[in-house]
Amino acid sequence: MGEFCRTLFWVLACSLLLSWVTAVTITPLLCVWFLKAPKASVENPYDRPFYRVYRRGLCAALRWWPGTLAAVAGSVVAALIAFQFVPSFFFAGSTQPRFTIDFWRPEGVHISKTAESLQKIEAALLEDATVDTVTSFVGQGGMRFILSYSPEDPNPAYGQLLVTVKDYEHRAALIEKIDAMIAAEFEDAEWRIQPFKNGPSYDADIEARFRGPDRKVLRDLADQAKVIMRQFDTQNIRDTWRNRVCVLRPEFTESVARQTGLTRNDLAYALRMNFGGQQMGVYRERDDLLPIVVRSPKEQSDQYGDARQIHAWSEAHGKSVPLDVIVSDWTKHSVWDDPLIERRHRTREIVAQCDPCAGLAAPMLTKMKPLVEQIPLPFGYTLDWGGEYESSNEGKEPLAMMFPMCMFGMFLILIVMFNGIRQPLVIFLCLPLISVGVTTGLLLTGIPFGFMAILGYLGLSGMLIKNAIVLIDEIELNRSNGIEPYQAVLDAAVSRLRPVSMASGTTVLGMAPLMWDPFYQGLAATVAGGLIGSTVLVLLVVPLFYMLFYRIKPRKSAVPAPAS
Repeated sequence: MGEFCRTLFWVLACSLLLSWVTAVTITPLLCVWFLKAPKASVENPYDRPFYRVYRRGLCAALRWWPGTLAAVAGSVVAALIAFQFVPSFFFAGSTQPRFTIDFWRPEGVHISKTAESLQKIEAALLEDATVDTVTSFVGQGGMRFILSYSPEDPNPAYGQLLVTVKDYEHRAALIEKIDAMIAAEFEDAEWRIQPFKNGPSYDADIEARFRGPDRKVLRDLADQAKVIMRQFDTQNIRDTWRNRVCVLRPEFTESVARQTGLTRNDLAYALRMNFGGQQMGVYRERDDLLPIVVRSPKEQSDQYGDARQIHAWSEAHGKSVPLDVIVSDWTKHSVWDDPLIERRHRTREIVAQCDPCAGLAAPMLTKMKPLVEQIPLPFGYTLDWGGEYESSNEGKEPLAMMFPMCMFGMFLILIVMFNGIRQPLVIFLCLPLISVGVTTGLLLTGIPFGFMAILGYLGLSGMLIKNAIVLIDEIELNRSNGIEPYQAVLDAAVSRLRPVSMASGTTVLGMAPLMWDPFYQGLAATVAGGLIGSTVLVLLVVPLFYMLFYRIKPRKSAVPAPAS
């Protein structure tokens, strides 16, 4: 995620630099070629109804500056409070017409049983007219076919289906249909149907990670977390250790084994040959090397019935010996054990996972998190949060580190440019105004505040600072020409009304087509709403703050537009 942010930063930086070079070179040249000099006229271009209304409104706002300041502050505070009601998430979903089905049979199931289950699901998918292709993987996930995909570790109980539909619009209906089919056909299975993602990959939207030394304690903590998860509208509730399996631990009888001439290695070889098979050679087919595996008949290798069915070859006697001769009662030493034990930082870790049935994961996690964190943790055990929460924090961390430095750099540049401290303060005091437009835009459109919206929010800071610079620079120019301060403020605001509005308006129109794209709609709504709201407020607040910082007293009567 940090690499993505750095790449995006350099792309935007290079684009802005090239656009600036074009603006100061190509634009003047095109103006010389295509624009004709206007005829001399004494008519004031700002003595028009639109400008007169703005001038009178600005005069009233400056004259009653305490009320104006209170209204602006109230708008910012209201926007910050209302922002809590804006839904949030990390990355928007992809519009690709593909999704994956991760399927798990109970641990200990033979891979052939998993393959049969996948064949049934694949047949049901291919019967649907909206399905284009289906690709199956048994025993492990496929190779990395997109950047945000992480292959599953090899597991005989695991299978995966990669489904491509003919149209993106058919994807949701097909997912709902196949989810109901799997629930009806495979009651003992676990599955997760997941559309392609644009952002980073994680196993579940909500993950509670418990770490500690004892396996039983970890399982108990994960079970408590799953009980809490079931209290909410969630699905795919599971843990990463999955179910326990029955393990047969044969007790080798050393005295009897000496008489038969068998060793522990012979016992291990016989068990491996019966259940898993032993590779005896390699068969070459063109460029592929296929292993030649020898194993017992299917009825013996699929399940354990009796130790007398399994034989080991004795070199001393030159014949095969049943294992029940050298092994005591198998059932006496059978135990339920954990087939999967994950570790993080060399410590055992179990992860309780779930996904929301509908809506976003962040609001559900906000409600669920305090309940899970109330679970008493014994000494030496810890709880961390993964999933979307962890990926979101990792993505925001580099932005949080660099943004203050960038803002401080912009502040220093403004001090050097204006050779003063008051003008940069006026500009930076306008930054909270962004929240008014952003909150209003997201609430009206119902679009969540995600990672792309964060990038749009940061970009708005530069756009707002640019508009404020244009306005303050014009005020300083008017004052340097000897115009009375209050008149200079009004004239500068009126003269910069059209450039500032047109710059913001064209950007909003450029963002409009992105409002219908699931990935970029957060960025578009943030930039469009923020620009509309902040532009209106900047044209009012910058003259107000400038007047207050320079102690300029407003006139009681409206100031007319000066003759050109």
